[in-house]
Amino acid sequence: MYLAALSVELRRGFARKIRYPLEFASETLAVYLFLMAVTLATKDPEAAASRLTCLLAAFFCLGPLQGPSRLVTDDVCPGAVEQLCVSPVGLPGLALIRDIAGVVEFMPTAAILSLAVRVTAGVRIFIPTVPGLIALVAMRGGMLGLGLSLGALALLFRRVGGLVNLVSMGVFALGFGVGASGPGWLVRAGAFFPYTRCLPTIMAAGTGGAEATGLATVGSLAGCAVLTSVYLGAGLVLFYWAERVARDHGLVGKD
Repeated sequence: MYLAALSVELRRGFARKIRYPLEFASETLAVYLFLMAVTLATKDPEAAASRLTCLLAAFFCLGPLQGPSRLVTDDVCPGAVEQLCVSPVGLPGLALIRDIAGVVEFMPTAAILSLAVRVTAGVRIFIPTVPGLIALVAMRGGMLGLGLSLGALALLFRRVGGLVNLVSMGVFALGFGVGASGPGWLVRAGAFFPYTRCLPTIMAAGTGGAEATGLATVGSLAGCAVLTSVYLGAGLVLFYWAERVARDHGLVGKD
């Protein structure tokens, strides 16, 4: 059942790109120009490579962060959300399936963007090893937990686009190194946020040096996994609770 739903989502995403090629091409070009502007403005090659990795990770976090709230607010067909609530997969299951499909769709695009920036700007590309990929999965899971929490608010209050955009802009600010260069309390708070918690492990595991081996340890990955479990578990609990409240009070699919 879940594999069939995942196949449907993948085909739907591919069909959307084929049907609206100009939209897909313009969005990809806009991201490329943004990454190029940032990397060219960074004079140090190593700093430019790090900045590119941080921003690609920020883009990677947008899907799970924004997806659940869009799931319950962006369907244009009347009654679509109500039908999803009573489907065998359910809203939380569909949010997870769409996020997995989003990862599959994002990876080729990220590879093309990284290669394009590498060729045109000469910026080195970080290629994470197995510990880095594990941390990347943990980052995605933690951000999905946060996205489910925002989706819970969308089920109850509907108009949460401004809040979702605010959190998204905060992630991009962290991608520019705001958290690492900020005051001490902000750096300490970053240890409890999936993006800033997992990003150092991803970056260190992609350098391939001795320092990377020391940083990408089992303890670091365990910390990422624990934090992800807390965020994802809390997000699922809030989403299930909000779905039940919305159904009991007739709020599903209502503006």
